[in-house]
Amino acid sequence: MTEQLITFIENIKSNPKVSTFNEAQIKNAVVLPILRRLGWDIENPEEVFPEYSVEARRIDYALRLKNSNHIFLEAKNPGQDLSNDNHQEQLLDYSFHQGVELATLTNGMTWLF
Repeated sequence: MTEQLITFIENIKSNPKVSTFNEAQIKNAVVLPILRRLGWDIENPEEVFPEYSVEARRIDYALRLKNSNHIFLEAKNPGQDLSNDNHQEQLLDYSFHQGVELATLTNGMTWLF
């Protein structure tokens, strides 16, 4: 698993097309394949729950085990600056209100935890 993940990440980093992807492409071509390589069942919406509702808003993915949220993941397109306080505050707000201790923000190239 580790070697496959490392190879996949190296391929993503060296692919100049990734920087032109939109958010949906980042989710499909980067986020979901990484989750699969980490052992998440991306075909099970009860485990990798897309567009998870948090109050009146949605988080891109809630990673769940035994019907409990463990990780929230928010994806942005590669042009988005992840150091933008609005992106970080939004994700932390989602997590705090749901009692989720681990949250991830990514633009496909950079991952913040």
